Amino acid sequence: AKSNSGAYAVLIKKDNGEDELVSFKTNKKGSNLIELVAVIKCLELLKDESKLCIHTDSQYVIKGITEWVPVWLLNDWFTANGTKAKNINYWKKVYSLTKNKYIEFAWIKAHTQQPENTLCDKTAKETAKKKEQ
Repeated sequence: AKSNSGAYAVLIKKDNGEDELVSFKTNKKGSNLIELVAVIKCLELLKDESKLCIHTDSQYVIKGITEWVPVWLLNDWFTANGTKAKNINYWKKVYSLTKNKYIEFAWIKAHTQQPENTLCDKTAKETAKKKEQ
C-alpha cells in the first residue's frame, strides 16, 4: 500500500564540525512542495544565522526564491502569464525568513551519489515509512 505521508531531511553542517541531521514526516503532496517545506524548516532551525549556504537538489526552490518571488512581490503574487502563483503562503514564509539575510544557494544534481544528498534522501525515505508513534 502506498503511504499517504512523505518526509524530508535537513542536514545542518556547523562550523565546529558537529553536523546535525533531522527529519520530519509531512502530509504534503508533491515533491516541489515538500522541497519548499524542507527549506522553510531549515530557515526556521537557523533563524538566528545571518549568513547561510543552502544546498538543494530542487531547481524549483532555488528559482522560486531567487527569481520568482521578487517578481511576484511586485505583481501581487501573479505569474508572468497572469495566473496566481502556487503555494503563495509557503513562498511568503520563505520570503519573511530570508529577509535581511545573506543566503547562497548551491544546486546539487539529485541521485548522483553526492554523500550528503544521498544521506538526506535515505533518511527521508526511512522517516516516511515509520509508523506514527
